[in-house]
Formats: sequence, C-alpha cells, structure tokens
Amino acid sequence: IVGIGGVGKTTLAQQAYNHERVKDYFQHEVWVCVSDNFNVERLTKEIIESITENKCDLSNLDTLQVVLKKNLTSKRFLLVLDDVWNEDSLKWERFCAPLRYGEPGSKILITTRSKMIAEMVGNPIPLGGLDETSYWKLFKKCAFGSEDEGEFPQLEAIAKKIAGRLKGLPLAAKTVGGLLKAQMTEKHWRNIAGSEIWQLLQDEEGVLPVLQLSYRCLPPHLKRCFIFFSLFPEDCRFYEPDLIRLWMAEGYVAQDNMTPEAVGSGYFRELVNRSFFQEAHWGSAYVMHDLIHDLAQFISEGEFCRIDDDESKEIPNTIRHLSATITDKTKLIEFSCYEKLRTLMINYKSHWYGIGVEGSLFLRFERLKNIRVLILQRCGLRELPETIGGSIHLRYLDISHNFYFRRLPESLCGLYNLRVLDLWGCELQGFPHGMSKLINLMHLNAEDKIISEINDVGKLTSLQGLCSFKVLKDKGHEVAQLSGLKYLHGELRITSLENVESKQEANKANLNNKQYLGALALEWTSDDGSSLNGNELVVSEEVLEGLQPHQALKRLAIRGYNGVRSPSWLQAQLLANLITLEIKNCKAWEDLSYIGQLPNLKKLYVKGMPAVKQISHELSTENKFLPNLEELVLKDMMALEELPSLGRLPCLKDLRIEGMSAVTKVGHGFFGCRGQGKCFPCLEVLNFSYMPAWAE
Repeated sequence: IVGIGGVGKTTLAQQAYNHERVKDYFQHEVWVCVSDNFNVERLTKEIIESITENKCDLSNLDTLQVVLKKNLTSKRFLLVLDDVWNEDSLKWERFCAPLRYGEPGSKILITTRSKMIAEMVGNPIPLGGLDETSYWKLFKKCAFGSEDEGEFPQLEAIAKKIAGRLKGLPLAAKTVGGLLKAQMTEKHWRNIAGSEIWQLLQDEEGVLPVLQLSYRCLPPHLKRCFIFFSLFPEDCRFYEPDLIRLWMAEGYVAQDNMTPEAVGSGYFRELVNRSFFQEAHWGSAYVMHDLIHDLAQFISEGEFCRIDDDESKEIPNTIRHLSATITDKTKLIEFSCYEKLRTLMINYKSHWYGIGVEGSLFLRFERLKNIRVLILQRCGLRELPETIGGSIHLRYLDISHNFYFRRLPESLCGLYNLRVLDLWGCELQGFPHGMSKLINLMHLNAEDKIISEINDVGKLTSLQGLCSFKVLKDKGHEVAQLSGLKYLHGELRITSLENVESKQEANKANLNNKQYLGALALEWTSDDGSSLNGNELVVSEEVLEGLQPHQALKRLAIRGYNGVRSPSWLQAQLLANLITLEIKNCKAWEDLSYIGQLPNLKKLYVKGMPAVKQISHELSTENKFLPNLEELVLKDMMALEELPSLGRLPCLKDLRIEGMSAVTKVGHGFFGCRGQGKCFPCLEVLNFSYMPAWAE
C-alpha cells in the first residue's frame, strides 16, 4: 500500500489484518512497525516473538533465521510491515530468505510512502485521498462531532472552505477537526481559516503544515506534554498512566484542586481528542502517527534529542532531554558531560538490545545535578553508585528488568523528591535501611516479597501503590504501618494477620479511609484450626471485624481466617460496590447467609470451607439474592449435604461445583424452577466435578 503521509495506509492495513476472514485463513498473523530502522536482526526477532508469544534472547542473524524458518515451514502466514523506508534490495533479500518457506498463499503486506519501494517489493496498491463527498462527511464528524452541523449552521461555510484545502487526507481531517471542535465559535474558526500556514500547503506532503497549525493552537501546557514524546521511538506503544507520571516528574502538570493524576489525565484526553495520540489496534495502549512524531521531533530540536543504535549525531550543549539506544557502554560517560540534562532514557523500548554494563554504571552523577528522569531498562545493570545521592532533583528512576541488580545504595534514601521507583525484574536482596525517608515516593514497583521487607513503610505517606504488606510483631512492621497510607490505589494484600492480637490493633490499619483502593486481600497463615483455643478464635473474629474496608471497594478476598462468624461489615449498606468476593480456606466459618445481601456482586468464589453445612434458603428468595451474579464457584465444602437453590439467579452465566463429598443428589430444589418458569436463564457453563457420593 503506497501513498503520502496521512492518507490512511496503516488504517487500511489494520482493517485487513483484523478481518475475520483473514484470521480464519492464516495460521499466523504478525504485525511489525519498521520505520526508518530496517534492522534485519531486530525485525526477525520481533516476528519470532509474535509467532511463539515468547521472548527471544538470540542475537545471531543466522540462528534467528533458522528458528524463524522452523516456525514458518508449512504454515500459512500474514506479515504486515508498517511504515517501510528501506530501498536496499540486498537487505530485502536477506530479510525475506526464511519467509519463503511458508505455505503457499502466505502474504506480506507493506505500507510505505515510497513508490520505489512499492514497485521493488511487489504489486503496488496506490492509495489516494478520499473523494469530496466522503471527505466532507468525515470532516463534519471530526469538527462537529457528527455528520450533521446541528446547532452550528453558521460554521458550515467556514468548515467547507477548510476541508477543501486538506486534499482528502483523513489525518488532516482528524487533527484540524479536533482543533476546530475545541472552540465552537465563529471567531476561532475564522482565525484557523485565515492562518498564514495555508500558504505552505504547496508540496505533495502538505499535511505537515496542517499539523503545525494544530500544534500552534495548543495551550502552552499541552505543547510541553506533546514535545516530550519526541524522546520515544517512532511507532512506540505507550500507556496513559506511564506517560502522565513522566509529565509529573518533569513538572509539566499544573497544581490544581484535583489530584495531579486527574489533571494529567485531562491533558492526555485533550491530546487524544485533538488526534495527537490515537488508540492502538490492540489492548489499552496508544500510539502516535509517524507524521505527528516527525512534527514532535522537528519542533523539539535543540532541547530534545533521540539517538538510535549508536548513530553519530551532534548533541548541542544546551540539550536537556536525551534518549538513546546504545551498544557501547562508554557512551554513558559522554552523556554525563551534558550537565543541563533533565531527562536521560536508555533502552526504553522493550525490544532494544541490552548494553551489558559490567559492574558499576558508567554515569557521572556528580555532573548530573539537574536530572529529573532517569530510565535504564534492560541494560545488564548490576548496581548504582553512591554518587546518585547528589542528584537531588531526581523524581523518576526506572532500572527495571536488570536481572543482576542486587542492591540500592544507601544514598538513594536522600533523594527526597523521588516519586517513581521501578525495580521490577531486578533480583534485589533488600532495601536500604533509610527507605522510609522517601516521603514523596508515590509509585514503587518491585516484587511483593521484597516490598514487604521495607521497615516503617507507614512513613511513605504519598505512596499510591503497595501490592503486599506482611504483618510482623517486629517494630516497623505492625499492621498500624498502614494507617496513614490513605492514597493507596489498585490492590493491597495483607498477609500473616495471625500476628495482629486485637480489634484495637486491627483498627489502627485504618482500612476504611482508603477510598482509592480497588481490591483488598486479607490473609491468615493457613491453619486447620484444630490447634486454636476458643480465645484465639474470638481474637480472629475481632481482628477481621477491625479490618473494615472503605465502602468503595470492588474486590475482596478473605483467606485462611480462623473465626466462626462473618464480620458485621460484610453487608449491602457497607459494601454496596463490591463486585468480586473470594472466601478460601476458612476452616471454622459456618454461616454464609450474608452473601445474599450484596446486590452488585458479579463473581463469588467459595473454596475450602469444611464447616459449612447449609447455605441459607435466602438463595431461593425471588429477585433479592445476588441479582447481578454472573460467576459462582463452590468448591471443597465437605460438610455441605444439600446444594442451595440457584436456578433463579437471573444473570448467572458460569456455575462450577466441585469437591462436595457429602452431596448425594441434585434435586428440583437446586434448579428452583418446578412450575415457576425457566431456570438458569443466562447459564453458559455448568460444571460438576469430584462428587464421590452422587447417586443421582
């Protein structure tokens, strides 16, 4: 597919790639973003990883091609190469060698702006701009929000004038339409129509001046956020929360009555609405169109710089933001010379090759006094020098996926401005003793086990994520450490709750003030309950009573609880928003009647509950018991003799019943429908297994 930038080549390729007939026809579908770096090793590795769905650590091209040949032999595949610039026929021959072993009927689809490439590699499909009628429909949708001018008929003539200048290019319609839609006033639209930028629309690639117009009309805070993306590789997939955290670290997000994350999300949405960012065709990721990326690089020149694969590029001394892919570790020493650096990203994209740093890092932190963002992913890093403590403005440190990284320097604990610390994929042996000094730390990403070892974690009052907390009786690890962590988001798993000795102590966790927490797991170390005396059972019940969560909680798990009674807060008035509930290995818990009171529950898992003999007959009460329940799993309830009446649950789709050793039959009561109409109206999955006493 060949055509000028912004004409819709990638969009057309995506439509074909995602079509059901295409997916049914090919055994493998692979999409690779090529851009101007036609690296045969990289592309071959990406194809292998897409087909096998596993990371490929090979680097030798001959070996890579043998692996690819093996995976493609006698298989029909579709390979899409998006945004190709390589005109070297020898590179093409080398790249295509293993692809020739695919099953006849395999296809390679290429998108390119170059007619020469299109004619060299195959049968060109030229793509031009949309016809006038179709383009006007698209433009109205982008500018007015629909194909009807609606309440703005006075703007139609201006819109037609602007649309006529855009050569039928969809990207131009989206960006200019988004720009117009930002202010639905005649004055704003006439200013756009009268801009001198239209005089530049003389060449064939005339969409770039239009994009410049859209950039010029951005408010200053959005201009900064947009330009920052010039540090990322072309066709890079990115996620909204990650980019917002980087903006926050750079100081681009204004202080407001709202949280910085909410303000940053507003910025992000505005850039999406103006088509500077667009949704990727998979997952929740976003991408930037290659032409818009070109614009970001053009505008940011002088202050921002990106280096690909050790390329020789003159870097001005004024540089403030630098991203690079390198294989020569001594380059890091050179980067240390740029003392005005605020951002340094090394190997940010997942498929870039590691630089294999041996021992200490080759960065002179004593020179990098102004650094705010430092990203050193997948580069074989083993340690950070103590001199990092001098980089007092550092707000964002990402050294993830450095498998041999063992320890953090003690001086790191003096970086009081640090907000993000990403250590995922590092084999840390522990944290420095002073970690609790990082009072502005908001995001800490590391393995659960190692995070649980932080002493006095309660002093990190800005923390927004704490996946796991292990309660100990040692000072600095009590459950009260959770008291002041009121900004926690996502999931919190509290383990070893047998170390909490009273309701008063449990209350100190202050779980009911954690309004942003979405999921909570409460875990006691597994015990069959036989070794506990009556007083200890009462303590367990009091502790659970004291761990009342906030009413906004959506997912709750209780595991290994040794009490008999359910907590009083497990009811509709106090947990009305609960969607998922898991109760597991609670050996003494007898009463499950409360579960019918949770009106918004969609998923219920009850496993390993040997003391439950009967589930309440509330189950058969019409329209009141779990009206929104979609998935129910009952497993290993050895004392249960009769299954409850479930047939009238109106939304139940998935029902699994396992390991009910005392249940001898499933009667009409289970279906709950004798003479009362249809039972299980929405059921899609019904599974009984391990029912040894079943007679009928």
